[in-house]
Amino acid sequence: MRRISSRSNPLVTRFRDAARGRGAPGVILLDGEHLVEEALDAQEEALDSAVTLDTVAIVEGVVDLHADGLVDRLTRAGAEIVRVPTAVMAAMSPVLEPSGIVALAAAQPATLDEVRILDVGQVRQPQDRRRLLQLREQDGDAR
Repeated sequence: MRRISSRSNPLVTRFRDAARGRGAPGVILLDGEHLVEEALDAQEEALDSAVTLDTVAIVEGVVDLHADGLVDRLTRAGAEIVRVPTAVMAAMSPVLEPSGIVALAAAQPATLDEVRILDVGQVRQPQDRRRLLQLREQDGDAR
């Protein structure tokens, strides 16, 4: 596991750019153990996952990560894992109080064919409900 100690490291810049929406197309930043685990679960469950973890940064000695079980899973999934001091994590994370783990992931946006509305009745605004029904009709899925 590589260690990064400089805020001017190119990898830190990649994280900052992703947080600002200026990263490479399709690259998203995940902040927090829960989001990283959700992305990893999705990646492990599907061969054609919409999210693929690329690089994960962990604060040195701060995050337990389930007794390193998460680190083992990330390694098996092919993610590059780097350790960083708290000051570097602060530069990489978009939140005021970083959780101790951030990740860059390649994300494929869902297409309209993959998106289905489960319960239009939950939409409270009448104009939104009408628009959703119009889209559903255009999709050929009106029932």
